[in-house]
Amino acid sequence: HVRNFLLMAMGMFGLFFGFNTIQTLTSSIVSGVLGYWSLAVIYIAFSCSCLFVAGPFAKNFGARASLFFASICYLPFLPAVFFPSWYALMPTAAILGLGAGILWTGQGTYLTCCSINYSEAEQLASKSTLGKFNGVFFTLFQVSNCVGNITGSIILRAGEGDTQLYILGAVLFCIAAAGSAAFLTLGRELTEQDKSALSGLDASLGKTTTGTGLSPLAALRETLATTVDSKMLLLMPGLLYLGLEQGFTVADFTSQLITESKGTSWIGFILALYGISNAIVNALIGRVVDRWKKRTVTLIGTTAHVLCYASILLLIWAYPDGQHILIIRDNYWLLFIFSVLLAIGDSIWNLICSLIISALFTDRLESGFANLKLVQSVGFVLFVFWGPFVPLWAKLSAVGISAVAGQICVHFAGALADDIAR
Repeated sequence: HVRNFLLMAMGMFGLFFGFNTIQTLTSSIVSGVLGYWSLAVIYIAFSCSCLFVAGPFAKNFGARASLFFASICYLPFLPAVFFPSWYALMPTAAILGLGAGILWTGQGTYLTCCSINYSEAEQLASKSTLGKFNGVFFTLFQVSNCVGNITGSIILRAGEGDTQLYILGAVLFCIAAAGSAAFLTLGRELTEQDKSALSGLDASLGKTTTGTGLSPLAALRETLATTVDSKMLLLMPGLLYLGLEQGFTVADFTSQLITESKGTSWIGFILALYGISNAIVNALIGRVVDRWKKRTVTLIGTTAHVLCYASILLLIWAYPDGQHILIIRDNYWLLFIFSVLLAIGDSIWNLICSLIISALFTDRLESGFANLKLVQSVGFVLFVFWGPFVPLWAKLSAVGISAVAGQICVHFAGALADDIAR
């Protein structure tokens, strides 16, 4: 079970080494609104996939097939970014988004299966290692973000012109393709006996399972039923905020703060620190989150994010008419501090939301994780759609308010998850 988990994590490492590096550069290297809107199309398709496709696909084909098939959908977008046009970026963005819903549903389901099956094999409480498994996964995931951004910056700073962009694109595509191929090596994380139709639990062995063989319509009904479940509705503001804060980091933090103050070549170095900080926090929190209250851990992340948003707002108000960019240019260490604060919050919010879904929806993991990514992607879409039209101070204010609302809701959802764990 540990081997399967690590192989899955390394597949995601390679795939997102390529995609995350491209994603952080898209709004900067693709001129005009095309960069923003290509990201928006990804997450619109992501939302549709989570609602209508991801749950049924994972239910009928299993997590392993979901991971491999969906990873293939990521690959065409990577070269399209370096030859940007509406007819190249938009279709590949839509294909990527459709695959993303399936990928993350398969990832969440497969990770939970590995964790629970490992716990039972070691004669531990079934959910006692979920925090550790999620912590290790998100640590490796963020290391890929860090290494990818450093690689991107080194290549871009080695020369000028389109040649460096094409070299970067080729490197990232090959690594992402290797990550996709790694999913072919995954072992089976299913029980030997037939699964019950809707529960996702093997009745005799008590193991979490995937691939129930439901009809697509029945699986879709289960996904929609989970969407309107009271526990999911309680968690939704927190999941929406998760998408909003990631939209800010990918779109505005890179293009309106880093690029405008220090240039595109600095994006990789600053976001490398983001990745390192994210990985360290995931490693630390993953070791203790099974013993700490989830609502307490989330408060740490929310505090870091609100402090970051408030600091940037103060700079904008103290130095109007774009003068804050000059201040940041002269005091570029501020960008590194903002990066660390964003990373602390993002790592905690990602980890806690995944743990709460695993705890509250153990009997329907596929639909639970499909809904997590559905609401998260809606938040991301909202942010990147208003990106070109709304001033930065207004977006920061909206995201800050959303953080507080999300914290309140996750406080109660986390309490439910803690009660179940006990």
